[in-house]
Amino acid sequence: MGMETLYIEAERTTPEVLLRPEADLYYITGNSFPANPLRFYEPVLDWFNEFLKKVNSIKVLALRLEFNYLNTASQKQIARLMRHLSDSQINEKVLIEWYY
Repeated sequence: MGMETLYIEAERTTPEVLLRPEADLYYITGNSFPANPLRFYEPVLDWFNEFLKKVNSIKVLALRLEFNYLNTASQKQIARLMRHLSDSQINEKVLIEWYY
């Protein structure tokens, strides 16, 4: 598939993000209350948009979401991500693991 790994290190107000297709690792974990959630989540949404264009077969995409704290603005960005996955050609192969 040729997708690069996306890794964003966790900070006090932002979660750790690891999207590594060659290892079937997809997770967002930690606190999420960045000053600008749209700016923080834009690379994640862009990565998934590219991934969904390139993916042709996948057994399952298990996205693990594990938040200690998730503010309303971050919830909106996660909802956008879920809509992208739901509207994709692999929607029946997407598994969301949500830990709270």
